[in-house]
Amino acid sequence: MRTRLLSCIGAAMCTISILSAQQPTDVEILDAGPLSFVTPGTYAIIPTIRNNNIDYYIDHINANWQLDGGIVHSCAIDAFFLGGPYLYPTFKSRITLSDSIDLFTTGTYSLKIWTDSPGGFPDPDPSNDTISITIHVCDSLPAKNTLMWYGTHVDCIPCGGYGEDMIDSIAARHPDDAFLIRVHDEAGDPYVCDESTEINNIYIWPYSGHPSFVFDQFAFPCLFGMVPFELFYEQWTVVDWRKDYRFPVNAVIRDAWIDTIAMQIHAKVDAQYFADYSGSLNMNLVITEDSLYGYQAGYPGGNMYHTHMMRKMVGGVEGMSGIAPEEGHAGETYTWDITEPLNPDWNAGQIWLTAFVMHNDNDPLKREIYNSTRMRLLVFEEPVEDTTVQVSASALQPNTLHMYPNPVSIGQPIYLSIGDISSGDLQIHMEDITGKMIPIEIQNIFNNHNVVIRADVPTEGMYMIYLETASGTQTAKIIFLQ
Repeated sequence: MRTRLLSCIGAAMCTISILSAQQPTDVEILDAGPLSFVTPGTYAIIPTIRNNNIDYYIDHINANWQLDGGIVHSCAIDAFFLGGPYLYPTFKSRITLSDSIDLFTTGTYSLKIWTDSPGGFPDPDPSNDTISITIHVCDSLPAKNTLMWYGTHVDCIPCGGYGEDMIDSIAARHPDDAFLIRVHDEAGDPYVCDESTEINNIYIWPYSGHPSFVFDQFAFPCLFGMVPFELFYEQWTVVDWRKDYRFPVNAVIRDAWIDTIAMQIHAKVDAQYFADYSGSLNMNLVITEDSLYGYQAGYPGGNMYHTHMMRKMVGGVEGMSGIAPEEGHAGETYTWDITEPLNPDWNAGQIWLTAFVMHNDNDPLKREIYNSTRMRLLVFEEPVEDTTVQVSASALQPNTLHMYPNPVSIGQPIYLSIGDISSGDLQIHMEDITGKMIPIEIQNIFNNHNVVIRADVPTEGMYMIYLETASGTQTAKIIFLQ
């Protein structure tokens, strides 16, 4: 039997592949599934396999597994279609074995998975049919987030068409654990930067063209990490695949803020280890701007908000080395303290930071992001109109009190810049216009002059904030809106 399949690259070039079934086919097992690090429980066994023959497809295979050298479990898998690689040397599928595995006790286990008889024939290369991994069952693990790099540019018609629809479908399924970064690359593109051009040239244009995604930069779930739209119309499935812990590390951004007087971005990025690790881990911080309104070919109406647009990759495409040691241990945290110039062309009120921890490799096609996080930047040192009254002539600091934002929505945090004082000297309270005390919570104090508070105001209106130190008192008006 022969099947005719259509395959396209970048919506620009198409070829017809004639595939045959019922022939000896080399199937390679790539991955043992999301079982490297887990918490106690029962888990499905979902290995990843790849068809290495360009001319043949398979629709059934035998799969086997064994835990700690014990009973061999076998099953036949026929609920899939695994074509050849066509124009992409990466076509593969995940298969779910009929058994599940019970892992209720913390510790380490040895899992062996192997396949045979693809399409009912002996595999011509049995050397790549087996994989063995160590399963680590841990008491706790950090949340796992997926980082998606979206290769696009403003003159790409399919990017503005089905590419943007694909982004929306992923965001709807993963609103909190899949982070998007737009990387533009095109002559004259207003949103291009050095790192976005490099990512496009290394990971996107050689394999698919625009529009395309790279998941977790760049090794898994398939070679080059590239899953073009033409092969996977439900891109969110790849986000699900990335929930496996190749290594359980937590990425944390803290003490992040913008100094709009010194025109600097400040942040600390932590890599928190949940297991021992040996190897090279790099850290990185990506600055994106949200939202840039402008032209996009193929988009209804011709203009759109280009959200999470890459402005700067602080560690470069390779990331920052030397922060985490070659040998790390569970419970340890390594911190990267960052001060980065704020480009005056960027909108300081629309800046986001995305941090990630990445396995490094001299081969860029073998690098892989282990975990990531994202946060909106806080803006300090930005004067707000009609907020300041200095009432003590004995104050040591000439700085007046700055607040952001003002007006502020009820329930939202308020960011204060109050001069150089120590947190131990500071008292803050708030009153309404009748003098009634309003409960407030001090959520953070850092850099000796920046404070984050949240106020429990009952209704919208004008309120007064009082800051008292040994040097004097400052007051400010603030407007709360629903």
